[in-house]
Amino acid sequence: MNYADNEQYPAVLPTKGFYNLVNGTSGIGIGMASSVPQYNLKELNNALIHLIDNPDCSFEEIYCAPDFATGAILYNEDEVKQSMKNGTGFACKLRSVVEFDNKERCFVITEIPYSVYTDTICGQLEEIVNGDDNPGIERFNDLTGATPLIKIYLGKKANPDKVLQYLFKNTSLQYHYGINFTMLDNGRFPKVFTWKEMLQAHINHERVVYRRAFEFDLNKIKKRIHIIDGLLICMANIEEVVQTIRNSTSTSTAATALQTKFLLDAEQAKAVLDMKLSRLAHLEVKKLENEREELQGKAEAIEKILNDKELFKEEIKKGWREVAAKFGDSRRTKVLNLTKEDSEEPTEIRQLQISLTNQNSVFVTESSTLYTQRRGGVGNKLKMNDGEFIINSISVASNEVILLFTKSGNVVHCAASSLPLNDKIHVQTLVNIPNEEEICAITSAKKKNNSSNIIFFTKNGMMKKSELEEYNMTRKGMVKALTLDEGDEIVSVVFTGTDRVGILTEMGNFIIIETEDVRPIGRVARGVKAIKLNDGDYVVSARVIPDDTKYIASISGAGLFKKTAFGEFTTQGRGTKGSKIQKLNSGDYMSDFYPIVNESEILIASTNSCIKLTIQDIPDFSKGALGNKSIKLAPNQSVVKISFS
Repeated sequence: MNYADNEQYPAVLPTKGFYNLVNGTSGIGIGMASSVPQYNLKELNNALIHLIDNPDCSFEEIYCAPDFATGAILYNEDEVKQSMKNGTGFACKLRSVVEFDNKERCFVITEIPYSVYTDTICGQLEEIVNGDDNPGIERFNDLTGATPLIKIYLGKKANPDKVLQYLFKNTSLQYHYGINFTMLDNGRFPKVFTWKEMLQAHINHERVVYRRAFEFDLNKIKKRIHIIDGLLICMANIEEVVQTIRNSTSTSTAATALQTKFLLDAEQAKAVLDMKLSRLAHLEVKKLENEREELQGKAEAIEKILNDKELFKEEIKKGWREVAAKFGDSRRTKVLNLTKEDSEEPTEIRQLQISLTNQNSVFVTESSTLYTQRRGGVGNKLKMNDGEFIINSISVASNEVILLFTKSGNVVHCAASSLPLNDKIHVQTLVNIPNEEEICAITSAKKKNNSSNIIFFTKNGMMKKSELEEYNMTRKGMVKALTLDEGDEIVSVVFTGTDRVGILTEMGNFIIIETEDVRPIGRVARGVKAIKLNDGDYVVSARVIPDDTKYIASISGAGLFKKTAFGEFTTQGRGTKGSKIQKLNSGDYMSDFYPIVNESEILIASTNSCIKLTIQDIPDFSKGALGNKSIKLAPNQSVVKISFS
């Protein structure tokens, strides 16, 4: 009731989503405090669906990492999990997404912790710049409303790593968001809920809401059927009805007479009296009969749902899925599960060269330690076992998340910062994968050029585009990436929005296709044909082709390297053979290609070494030319990948 006890109002508004958790909340009452992080709508609804199907499931099966509207990076996942299990505990440790621009010598802030405002950070930066304890910051630019949000410029002698550590320690670039699941139980009594209790409470609430909604609809349908029954009775005896109404002295006496003579109730009699003369036509009678039949079918369907627990549950799940499909979006907050020791100080942002070997090991080198050599040098040697060689190599920042794809179509993830520098480590020490799984491709989970999709390319020329949100990188262990035909395997993985993509085969066929026309499909779907292959040929590489590409660099297994003006290549339809990218000597084959946008240094990884070259050192050649020697190779050694420093 309201304040005057003369009107009623709903104590809880019905919803088809757990918006308390989606939106988050923070507040203080009389002796009570509540702090609930934000969660991703799709992930949350999936957890609710799993719990309603499996009431005895474990916490891990329904766990969702917090996902804040402003993105940022969550660094203490294990502590957050424990807090969610208990309903209170350690806060979410959030860090801004920071990149270092070597050219401008500035930190670029693109995402900040939730509930932190740029003016707060800028106020703190102003105090640092003008203070006596300035670690080397010259100035900053407040770019609120744009991307990036803030740029922080350093002096020539400033150490970027030390400055970053100082900023995380002394500004809101690092922030702790509390976890305290204190809510009202049944809308009345304060209680600290565990994660599972909170989700179960919402499920119980949804059951009440859905039952009342179905009962409301059923009651409304039955009332209408009842009215139609009265109308049909009177229309079947229309002459007697008209005579009865004409002989009545008033509307009320007419209603009473109709009730008595035709056994109608008050509502039915009123509907007859309110009926227009046009409704007396034969077709109108048929319409009423059809309407009654339709309504009767709906009523029976609702009654069936109300009387069948499984059907009722499916309707609730259907509602959640509809909400997620309409309003859900991809995860914004990245999750890195570092140890407490590791998370005490910020991870240094370094540019890393990560090389994957055929024996499921990764070798990590800081790019700055790879010295630039002249074309034809021997490169920087890596320690390899007998029969071991590099099959894939990428350049990433140390604060990024690495995705590792297996040949059989699965994906796992780990933090680049967890990889030991200048050392080789087996993948199974980082992530939990079966012995029979073979890692075939690695890439960064960082979105490029506002990419919203991930595309897989297989050895046999298939491709599959899926939405990035299909791949929940907060889940430990392997996640199915796509379904493969027998004998096929993943060779390349790219992130893209509506970009063009280049595909290269071992025999040197090269094709550029538009990805906009390829429809995103589900995570475990098979995919479509990307390129037509000759007998014995297969795909070796696929990459995004930016709009401002100037050259296409290509390299053979024998180390013959060249760059070709991009204007020599044209976009072709998916499923065609393409054209020759490079002439090959007998016994040679293509290893990789790379679109060149800006003049820079390039890294060439061979089976046991890595060499850094300048693009200026590589001469231009036409599309069908042979190329020049890029790296001195030992017998039985070959080039596997190229990437930019």
